[in-house]
Amino acid sequence: MEEIAQEPDAPVDDGVAVREPLDDVVVTDKPDRGVWSVKEILGHLVDLAANNHQRFVRAQQAHGPAFLPYGQDAWVSVQEYQAQPRSDLLSFWHL
Repeated sequence: MEEIAQEPDAPVDDGVAVREPLDDVVVTDKPDRGVWSVKEILGHLVDLAANNHQRFVRAQQAHGPAFLPYGQDAWVSVQEYQAQPRSDLLSFWHL
């Protein structure tokens, strides 16, 4: 745990290093209906981070949990992550 606290960016850095060399066919493949591609998963992680950031701030201002719902499938669909360049998604997620 102490190691994780000292290197908080390491899991994201490692994730980028693993996904960067993947072929475009691999990152856009949807193995089954209703299953996200690697690109959509990356987009979801970006959306999740944005939603969680708001939740942390709102929770500090409220007298209890004030979590807005996060419709992850709708967010991924509206953002059209499948059509985005992989390099943009990796950069966005890394940031």
